[in-house]
Amino acid sequence: MQDPRKNDLKKLTNAISFLQKRKESHEQELLFEENQLKRILAVQDAAHKKIEQMAKMQDLQWLLSQDRHELNKLMETLKTFLDMNQDMQDTGFYKAATIYIDEHCNESELKAPQLPQ
Repeated sequence: MQDPRKNDLKKLTNAISFLQKRKESHEQELLFEENQLKRILAVQDAAHKKIEQMAKMQDLQWLLSQDRHELNKLMETLKTFLDMNQDMQDTGFYKAATIYIDEHCNESELKAPQLPQ
């Protein structure tokens, strides 16, 4: 019978991967909206478009901060899981999770960078 911890580990790694991709998507979207705002600011008229664009950017910044917060919580859960289940070190998901933590989730990435206002 398969160890249920393997399924738990698989779910955690998949959730983290999903959140990482969603965070990257929101970052790209925010960069696009910033460029749109710069383009709108270059045009002197259409003040309502500037306000709408700034509101979009605020919403995206909030989504990005939520993504980072959820990612931090899942990373802590994964680290705790790995610490408590050292006997699973020979499994592929355990190795993949430790590699993922080492490569993608260092302390500088988990901290939210300051976004331009």
